[in-house]
Amino acid sequence: MADISTHTIRAWEKRYNLNLASRNAAGRRRYSRVHAEHIALLAQLSRQGLKIGDMAQKSLDELNRLALENRLKQVSEQRPVMYLKGRQLNQLFEEHRLLFSAYLVRKLGVDPLDTLDDREAPRLILLELEAIPTEAHGSDIIEIAQRYPMSEVHVFYRFATRKVLDCFEQQNVFFIKGRPTRDSLFQLFQQTSRAHSLYIATLEKAEEALAVFRSRPEPVYSVETLEKYLDHLPKLECECPNHLSELVHQLNAFQNYTERCLESDRNDARLHQIIHDYTVYARHLMEQALTLVLQAEGVVPLEDQVELLNVFQSDRQ
Repeated sequence: MADISTHTIRAWEKRYNLNLASRNAAGRRRYSRVHAEHIALLAQLSRQGLKIGDMAQKSLDELNRLALENRLKQVSEQRPVMYLKGRQLNQLFEEHRLLFSAYLVRKLGVDPLDTLDDREAPRLILLELEAIPTEAHGSDIIEIAQRYPMSEVHVFYRFATRKVLDCFEQQNVFFIKGRPTRDSLFQLFQQTSRAHSLYIATLEKAEEALAVFRSRPEPVYSVETLEKYLDHLPKLECECPNHLSELVHQLNAFQNYTERCLESDRNDARLHQIIHDYTVYARHLMEQALTLVLQAEGVVPLEDQVELLNVFQSDRQ
């Protein structure tokens, strides 16, 4: 039971007046799921340095919260950035720093746009307003959301009309009616942490999928060749050669664009690297499809067909 002996559990029950088990008709101890979770949390927090006596009268929810806060406290390196603006938010930060300890908190000034740092990519931006501006266009909220499209912007507010909130609907902005509290921030951080974990897991799966390729293949067709096939009059009863030529041409252009993203945006370098790699291989696969169609059209010389086949076979393990 959570690596805790029955003797220790009995000692905790007797010493701290805890109820960590029930008994059946024969008097044998029985542990429900709730009992097991309670014991596991006590054991975990005890190993982290907390005293059983200090936790004895806390509910399961309180113990879970303690466990989360302890995990947040242990995060010391590569903390994501959080931007903060608002009197109540600042007060909560000062009173419950442990709750915020998983983040590198930056307080925004009176004019938040003047204190934003474009070299950072905050995971969370928390704003506290008395009322939402009546015009979405040109507001600080929209400008902040547009400047940091990969960040979550959460706005605590007291007053707003439905019409005003609808104006922000297309932006990555989430509105929370009421003043921020410790509990509302706790729930928000939990949700964000889960979402970020899923995002990282998705990135890892994407990188695993890319591992099937040995290297990043270079373009097979030049721009001039693609432009020639764009105007080709196909023998097939379709326009596949033209559409594929245009598609490969567009993927080449997007590949060049993603390379500029890699150079200019260091904050999301991992994501942009995956997008770039997927684009490279999408272009490469479409080149194979184009080659098949051109072979069917009889416009690719035999010696070129053999060379292209060797190129396409060498890119996979």
